[in-house]
Amino acid sequence: MSFRGFIAIDVEAGEWRKFEESLRTLGSAVRILAPEIIHFTLKFLGDTPEDAQESILQALREACQGEASFPIRLQGVGVFPSPAKPSVVWIGGAEDGSLSRITGRLEENLAGIGFPQENRPFTPHLTIARVKGPVNPSRLQGILTEFSAASFGTVLVRSVRLKRSVLGAGGPTYSTVGEITLP
Repeated sequence: MSFRGFIAIDVEAGEWRKFEESLRTLGSAVRILAPEIIHFTLKFLGDTPEDAQESILQALREACQGEASFPIRLQGVGVFPSPAKPSVVWIGGAEDGSLSRITGRLEENLAGIGFPQENRPFTPHLTIARVKGPVNPSRLQGILTEFSAASFGTVLVRSVRLKRSVLGAGGPTYSTVGEITLP
């Protein structure tokens, strides 16, 4: 047995309602994500064997060792992969280095148990919406420019979680498999 796994920091609904309202003006091609599934993904694991849970949690525990709870400022917005062909709309995360240290150690630790290391640099972001069709590119660029320097508050990171994702017709559902709490 296996599950679709990832390691994440869950985030409570933030102060980005005006940004969402602007995105809604782009039409039905833009799907705003439900607040309960908003998170920072530290590592997407993909197909994850059930019997690897303890090894993954140990790798996560070691990656978090020596780190205390820390803030992440939610600021700025963007799209992946590009404004010309957007599929994800995100809010950025600025942090004090704790998240980068945890993510770097996590990549190394998970590589040791068979999960390939990510080739691109880690970019902390919250996926706020998915783009499922054509949108007006100049309108999208206008929204991105309007919110490019916006601040959406700060979240305090108190734990990092191993999550299970189940894809469904109404979107994904996530559950927590295990959690490492930061002091």
